[in-house]
Amino acid sequence: MHSYEIRFFNIPPSQIEYLLYEFEGYVSEDAFDTQRWECKFGRNSVTLQFATEKHFNPVANDSSNSNLVRNLLGKNQFFGNIWQKWTNDDVDIDGVQVVFVADAGKQWDVELGKFGSMTPRSRIRRLNEYLGYRPQRRFLNLIG
Repeated sequence: MHSYEIRFFNIPPSQIEYLLYEFEGYVSEDAFDTQRWECKFGRNSVTLQFATEKHFNPVANDSSNSNLVRNLLGKNQFFGNIWQKWTNDDVDIDGVQVVFVADAGKQWDVELGKFGSMTPRSRIRRLNEYLGYRPQRRFLNLIG
């Protein structure tokens, strides 16, 4: 059994109901093959936790039905459907951040799009977020 999390930050409140509706659709079908799941709400976040027999293998040539990536990325898959709905509804998703947490705690930044993509998060970024550090841009006054 594998445990996963999908964390959404800064979602427009009007879209939370749709997000849960879409997730429940994937949970109730064989897509995620979910044994158990729960949803947690934070101040500016929604975390979807679920357990499944499906493994997570982001390698492009693993297209087996037991690879969870097949149900997350791609046209008409979970992240693509969310992007399509929000795009059609003119929802401003520029500030929305999505993080996928794999079984071993490895985190992936998710880019919402028609096909979507996932890139590994750096340890420095995770540590900075944990510590609450927000880098600030500083401009030098070169005129004098």
